[in-house]
Amino acid sequence: MTLLATISSHTLHLFCPCEYRNGLEVEELLKSPRFRAFRVEDVRSRARCTKCGRVGESSVTISYALPGMRRRPKEDAEKTK
Repeated sequence: MTLLATISSHTLHLFCPCEYRNGLEVEELLKSPRFRAFRVEDVRSRARCTKCGRVGESSVTISYALPGMRRRPKEDAEKTK
């Protein structure tokens, strides 16, 4: 299984059966010490859908973000409007 610490430049995309999806920046997760020993499966099995409330039913894809191609935080995106 893939440790989060080995994919710090990646994004986890969680897809719930209710068709809601969300992206989690691994780098942001790793800022919390409790996630440093987590595997991708640990995140998937604990993830709660913010739309329907299901836990552990999401599928996951992992994508790599090229340097300079990461999404901007909402605060930065709003400042540029």
